[in-house]
Amino acid sequence: MMVQRDVPRFHDVWDVVGLRGTNSDTYTIEDIFVPEEYSVCRDSDAERWIQGPLYQFTTSQLYSAGFAGVSLGIGRGLLDALVSLARGKTAAATTKPMRDSEVLQNGIAQNEAKLRSARAWLIEVLDEAYEVAATAGHITTRERAMIRLATTSAIHRAKEVAEWAYHEAGASAIMQSSPFERRMRDIHASAQQVHGRTAHLELCGQYFLGMNPSGRFF
Repeated sequence: MMVQRDVPRFHDVWDVVGLRGTNSDTYTIEDIFVPEEYSVCRDSDAERWIQGPLYQFTTSQLYSAGFAGVSLGIGRGLLDALVSLARGKTAAATTKPMRDSEVLQNGIAQNEAKLRSARAWLIEVLDEAYEVAATAGHITTRERAMIRLATTSAIHRAKEVAEWAYHEAGASAIMQSSPFERRMRDIHASAQQVHGRTAHLELCGQYFLGMNPSGRFF
């Protein structure tokens, strides 16, 4: 609905450790009557005016894809920051440059593969779902399960990469002036919201076992 900008009363409640830049405050509106013809129920097939493939995706599916993308981006930022640090740093307790560490070399390669794999699969799943929506006119249960699994998995994989990169950066990561500290807070804030819940995996498992999963965020 649309109201005059002075009608909502905004509340400064976004006092968080990560994702501070979203400024996700809340608001209240009181004593406003909205006629039925000016109201709509999101994700209702009966009230969908535009039938294109994009509009067959539910709000939850779009939000989960968005959070997955944000998480992957944060993970990428931390991994790239570690690579940049390792190219020029020699730890205080040794004379061996970080880049010469076989352990670090192996870890960077594995986490690069993990991050790229999660991103590639997420894009594949979303592309397939869009194609199904375009041809069948709706999102099937299979696509709902795959979107939920790919988005939740991408958030978790990105968090794993981020935590590994943060740890390997050592004391350099804890400085507020470093490229690590804020991203570490952001990835945990992203993974804590509803689309990162591990409980989603149960619904996906139910689908693969031939059951009929249901839920607000499925």
